Amino acid sequence: MGNLNVMLAEIQKILSATKSETRNKDNFDREKLAMLETALAEMDASAISKIINELRSGENTGGVNTLIEDIYHNVLMFEYDEARAIIKKILNEQP
Repeated sequence: MGNLNVMLAEIQKILSATKSETRNKDNFDREKLAMLETALAEMDASAISKIINELRSGENTGGVNTLIEDIYHNVLMFEYDEARAIIKKILNEQP
């Protein structure tokens, strides 16, 4: 039984480390996202375009890239509220 507990503890450590690495790979530039959220609230087209281009040109992993493209698509469709909702969700998550 002792060996089983040791093995379970090791598995837990590995899973925690993997989860942490994944979270770090999917880390957003929170400052730029906050700036984008403000620009969307103010409907500042110039700032929106600049920040979106910066976010899209960065080296992002799959999950991050998908969310940035979702935000970009909403902006193109003038669905600023939807774009802001995605950003707020990201900013409210733990880094």
